[in-house]
Amino acid sequence: MYAVDDTLSVVKHPGEGLEIYHKPAFKNAFECQPNECLDQALSIYLGWKGFTKVKPSSQSIIDGIQAAFKLMWDEVSV
Repeated sequence: MYAVDDTLSVVKHPGEGLEIYHKPAFKNAFECQPNECLDQALSIYLGWKGFTKVKPSSQSIIDGIQAAFKLMWDEVSV
């Protein structure tokens, strides 16, 4: 996971960083109205898409998904 200043945050103990999975809003992170869990959910999803052993997606696919979500954030924030 990345901190607010875009530096890589290293997990120091096994349960650290898993709190997001217990937030009620996490399950609705990809709904039409973005919520406070969307950034972390998107990070997890892009990591899964890019590093899955079955058929990893190319960097251009990952960049396209990220761009689509950025556009959605921009439109919702207006």
